[in-house]
Amino acid sequence: MIITDSQTVNTTFLAIVSIWLMLFSCPDLQAQTKQVITYYDKGKEHVKEKYTISNTKPPYLQGPYENYYANGKVRSRGTYKKGVPDGNWTYYYENGKLKIKGNWQNAMKNGTWSYYYENGNLQMEGTLQNEIRTNQWSYYYESGALKNRGTYINDQKEGLWEYFYEDGKKKAEATLNNDNGWYREFYASGNIRMQGLLTNGKSDSLWSYYYENGKLKAKGPEKEGVREGLWHFYDENEKLIQEGEYKDGIQEGKWKYYHPNGAIAAEGKKSGGKEEGIWNLFYANGTTRGALNHTQQDGNYIEYHENGKLKAKGSIRNGLYEGEWQYFYEDDGTLEGHCVFVDGKGLYKGIYKDGKPRMEGHLENDKRVGLWTLYKPDGNVAGYYEAFYENEIPVATINTTDSVVITDTITRVNQPYNKPSLRLPKKHNWHFISKPNEYRAFIVGVNPLAMFWQSNPGLPLSFEYYMHERLGYEFTATIYRNPFFTSNDNIADNVEYSRGFSIGIKQKFYQPDGNLGMLYIAHEIRFSGINHQANVQDINSSYLVIQADENRYEYSFMVGDRFLQDPSRTNKKNKGNRFTLDGFAGLGIAYRHYNPQWSNKPEWDTIFKNVPKSKLLLTLRLGIMLGYAF
Repeated sequence: MIITDSQTVNTTFLAIVSIWLMLFSCPDLQAQTKQVITYYDKGKEHVKEKYTISNTKPPYLQGPYENYYANGKVRSRGTYKKGVPDGNWTYYYENGKLKIKGNWQNAMKNGTWSYYYENGNLQMEGTLQNEIRTNQWSYYYESGALKNRGTYINDQKEGLWEYFYEDGKKKAEATLNNDNGWYREFYASGNIRMQGLLTNGKSDSLWSYYYENGKLKAKGPEKEGVREGLWHFYDENEKLIQEGEYKDGIQEGKWKYYHPNGAIAAEGKKSGGKEEGIWNLFYANGTTRGALNHTQQDGNYIEYHENGKLKAKGSIRNGLYEGEWQYFYEDDGTLEGHCVFVDGKGLYKGIYKDGKPRMEGHLENDKRVGLWTLYKPDGNVAGYYEAFYENEIPVATINTTDSVVITDTITRVNQPYNKPSLRLPKKHNWHFISKPNEYRAFIVGVNPLAMFWQSNPGLPLSFEYYMHERLGYEFTATIYRNPFFTSNDNIADNVEYSRGFSIGIKQKFYQPDGNLGMLYIAHEIRFSGINHQANVQDINSSYLVIQADENRYEYSFMVGDRFLQDPSRTNKKNKGNRFTLDGFAGLGIAYRHYNPQWSNKPEWDTIFKNVPKSKLLLTLRLGIMLGYAF
């Protein structure tokens, strides 16, 4: 075949037209992209994002995308297609470990998605279909051990679900249909712990709880995951110990508590989970022990021994014992002791049946506090003891060479099964309630290391009046010298240095002493006077000392921790002298007045250019004080 020039022209023309049509009929080929890089800082040293966008109007994300932490580690990496994530994406922790990985399709999560703990172990993994959980899912402990596994259909649990302890033993199992079904949980020993019905994944209908020995512990109805209706509780021998009503998971209505022999121990009403109105209390033989009105904080109180004889009587005002209280022996009802209370505090004097002193010490309502003195029947001192309380039960610390038996009617020992307390709640702030014979001390403190601080060196001093585990009033003073150990004459010319002081008053609110010391919160008012100085030469080559005065008026709030060995007051030779360590941190706000002692001297202003001059400033309060209590 012979091709003419005319045919060649036509063929070339058709090829050009075809390419032109193909280019302009494909939007992705039309849309050119450009790369964008964003930064955390203005100097453009720390990259935040890298991505590409289209040149269309409006533009959209198209192509690779990377996001970074401020430390330069990748935060996420993936691809955008027409402005939405597409394909495989990975997400990372700031330490570089993988956090999440999965696939995006049609702007939604689809396929297998995996989630990881920061230590690199798998946290959970399963299939998503348009961001809805489906098929098999598995969950793991941070150690990597399997936690639970099962199947989802349309984001609802379906079929057998299994739960495991971290050591691999089975913890629970549930057979579910659309998130509804029967749930059973087990102790690590394999014995049943609880069982009941789940509705929409929450406990519903009758539920039963068991001791590890298999005996019934409690049973009652639940609704939407909380207790609702009449519940019964049992001891490990399946004897009823309490019963009462719940409403929305809170104790409400009539409640009864029982002795081990089945007799009623206490009965009354509860509201909002607390006792309300008159509660009657009984001994195991059925005799009345006492009654208390939990609604009214005033009235007379009477309590009986188990044999029916009078045990104690007195008055209550504003929830505190008030006036004279009398206590009686159980066998014959004769007077055992008495105490006159003022605002819940008083001195108890116990007597033998012949009227001679038996014991003496201070009470706060029905609790002994401080050091108590015990007497022999002949009137001589038998010894001393101090009671502290574990779960409301008094435990005596005794210092005596004689055999002493402590039995009296003062303190009510809690009955088993969480029966309601006979004591009314206190309404006072306990930090301001002094305790008779409580340990008090003066504490002097200092931090010599502060003289070597690079910034604002000084010598802080303190003097505190300390009240055992509740309050402290501290006077603080600090001597400032920057530099601290260099005399004024030895400081170079035209270099700013400072001298000054501060004084303050601090109030501390201590918490009870624990393994981590005595935590406290505190606030302080403080005045600081600082002279900023410099050695200069005037135009006559004479040496001068120029200065600018700075006064600060400051209020600070801080938290702290004091370590102080608990003093033993039962040993009278130990006066409680000891070393102590106090650390604190906080923030303050201050008003500052800055007054240079010159004018129209710009060259002198330059020397003090680094001295802050704003009227208001925030201050950081950090310190450690080594002290001695005496």
